[in-house]
Formats: sequence, structure tokens, C-alpha cells
Amino acid sequence: MKVPKEAERDELHAFARLGDIARISNFIAENPKRDIDEKDEHLRTALHLAAYANKRECVERLIGLGANVHCAARDGVQAIHFAAQKGLVAVVKSLVRHGANPRAKTSKNENCMHFAAKSGSLELVEYMKKKNVSCLLKSAKGKYASDMCANDDDGEIRKIIDALTKTQEEEEEKKKKKKKRNHEREGNDDDDKNVAEDDAVVLPEAVGPMLPPHLQQKKIDEEEDEKEEEEALKSDLNNKKKQKIEKAPIMGLSFGDDDE
Repeated sequence: MKVPKEAERDELHAFARLGDIARISNFIAENPKRDIDEKDEHLRTALHLAAYANKRECVERLIGLGANVHCAARDGVQAIHFAAQKGLVAVVKSLVRHGANPRAKTSKNENCMHFAAKSGSLELVEYMKKKNVSCLLKSAKGKYASDMCANDDDGEIRKIIDALTKTQEEEEEKKKKKKKRNHEREGNDDDDKNVAEDDAVVLPEAVGPMLPPHLQQKKIDEEEDEKEEEEALKSDLNNKKKQKIEKAPIMGLSFGDDDE
């Protein structure tokens, strides 16, 4: 009798909840075409459920079989968010080693720092600090990580988050000032360029090096004198040619008596 797909899917997810690596491996071997990232009615994969159930070895095995660490369930929640909600440091670190992003946001604009603070796990909050996960992210409900410390009995988590929030705010302020300076510098460069273009004097194309004014005038005078001498020479040559033509005899003509 053929098992319905829904039952196969539920079976895979059930094995993941239990952390039953052997049965998961057998299931995949017997169903090589099955998608390891098949989702249940809440869009959760087997990896989501293994992570939430604190089954680190099962998480490792599922990833080894090809499970996608970035796969999102409802509200954009990834396996790392599931683990962070429970304060499961070992599972979170395992997922990060395999490419999960601790700074990833859900569709409700929450990150792992929100979930770590809410979980009450000081160790996980310190790990998120090490990964520089933002405390400045405001969720869709208007909550920051510092607003999620209900399970912080001794106040240590809030102390870490408040200090990190201050540091990150200072870093953001520095980035804004640097960006503003760069923008102003670029604007000044454009202004200088415009002034240079507006005030530019268009000079005739220079031939050779530029001469000082008194030498430039001397050169102009010399050029004019040469031009006058050349015109005078041409005029003299033209006059000589004209005189020669007038004095020359008319060849090939005979005047008779009737012509005199």
C-alpha cells in the first residue's frame, strides 16, 4: 500500500523532532527523490523542528543530507531563529558554522538578538554580541532587543545589551558624519569645477611655449615688417613685368599705306 505524501512528510518531521538520525537516513535512502526541505502546514522543514527540539546532531545530519539553513517558515523564521528562541547556543553555533546568518531578520523585523534577549540565555546574548548582531533593530511591534529582557533576573543581559546599544549608536553616528563629510566634499568639488569652467578664459591654440608680453609684441612687429617687405617686393616685380610688356615689339603684323 502506497503511503500518502502527507504521511511521508509528517514521518520525516516526526523523526526530526525526535532527533532520530538513523530513521531519517533510512527514510531519505528509501525515498531519494523526496525533498529534504518539504514543509508542513506551518511551512516548517525538518531542520526547523530539529533545531527547535535542541537536536544538534540531527541538525548536522540534515544539513549533511542537503537541508537549507536559510529556508524560511511562516513569518520568515529560519532554523536559527527557532534555536535562538529557546536559547540553544550549541545549535545556533552549529547552524552558523554551516552558513546561517545570525543577523538575518524575520518578516516581523526581528533578529536573533531579539530572540536571545527574550530567551534569557546570557551565553547566547554574548555570542550575538561577538557576531555584532544589531541591538538597534526595531521590530514591527516597535520593540528593540532591550525591550525583550523579561527573563533577565539578575539584569546581566540588559547590561550587555545597553552597552552594546550605546556602542552601535556611536558607530552609526560616526558613519553618518563620515557620509555627510564625503557628500559635502563631493559637493565642493563640483562647485570648484563649475567655477573653473565659468571663469575659464579661452585662449587661441598656442604653438610652442608662451612668450612674455614684450617679446610677443616684438614678434608681431617683425611679422608685420616681413609682410610689408613681401608686398613691396611683389609690387616691384609686377611693375617691371608691365614695363617689359609695353616696350616689346609687336611681331607678325604689317602696316600698309591704307593703315597709316
